Amino acid sequence: MRQKTAMDNFWGMEFDWFAVDAAGNIGIFSFGGFGFIPDEVLANHEAHTQIAQEIELPHWGSEQVYDDYAEYGLFVYDWQIYPGPYRRMALPNSPLSEVSRNRILCIEGLPTLCYNFYDNVTVSEAELDPSFMPKTALLAGATGLIGAALLPLLLADARYAKVVAVGRRPVALAHPKLVQVVTELDELESHRLQLIADDVFCCLGTTQKQAGSKEAFYRVDFLYVVQLAALAASNFAGQFLVVSSLGADAASRVYYPRVKGEMEAAVRKLPFRATHIFRPSLLLGSRARPRLGERVAAAALALAGPLLRGGWAKYRPVAASAVAAAMLHAAKSDATGVRVHEAAGA
Repeated sequence: MRQKTAMDNFWGMEFDWFAVDAAGNIGIFSFGGFGFIPDEVLANHEAHTQIAQEIELPHWGSEQVYDDYAEYGLFVYDWQIYPGPYRRMALPNSPLSEVSRNRILCIEGLPTLCYNFYDNVTVSEAELDPSFMPKTALLAGATGLIGAALLPLLLADARYAKVVAVGRRPVALAHPKLVQVVTELDELESHRLQLIADDVFCCLGTTQKQAGSKEAFYRVDFLYVVQLAALAASNFAGQFLVVSSLGADAASRVYYPRVKGEMEAAVRKLPFRATHIFRPSLLLGSRARPRLGERVAAAALALAGPLLRGGWAKYRPVAASAVAAAMLHAAKSDATGVRVHEAAGA
């Protein structure tokens, strides 16, 4: 006897669900009582159904309903006689509203396809398998302590078919999945089309001493980070993962944690499916330019480490490689909402 599955609950029922393509276009897929639905859609079918049922369909029950969806701003696909595939029935003839777009993009487990709906008249069951949908990662700060540890992890992970590294200096690494965008960070907008990605990892950061002034520090740790996040959101990235600092607080009287807190507050407002904020303590690792103060502090905290327990444990020094691993783990968790991590692996 065949084992009963979640799909059995949908046989004989008409059901519409959404997916997004590599360019951020959104399609609606009509399931007419038989066919294929991705597992991640089945697990979150109520969210798909709620939005789909709110769309006005003057021609419901006729083939003109495809035009109704197109007028709403969607690519329209309908499952063909078994075994499929889904066939494109209409192209959008008006823009999808930002409110509707953001609601759809926030559906947990929203399928993300690795091609453009404009190019695909059909979408097969195989193409909707998650293993067929590799993602693109964007990494800013790949030459820094955490970024340098994160880059090889991203390149080695089968989740990502392409890794885009953006920064002022190229990384000394060649890899078939790696694409480098070398630019001044205040010129990111001019590279918008090269920076389209599913998951964006921001490891930008400096110190006031290293930057040379408060203004220069603010430019790197606030302006560039927030500009990258805004660009990623407008490119319809699903996740934004950013390195902040332990003690970040927009209301702090101390400049460094205040800037970090202001950055976090700005990033939280953007419409990502998931925003991960990492607040590491003192970072351990081999820097190109060692910082004497950090070395002294690291030695002192290493001695005090066994005494830092419970709520104080987050103040222990943490290896940059551990933070990098925690960022990748968070991205692969496919969690939603804003998540704050104050210890590597949290």
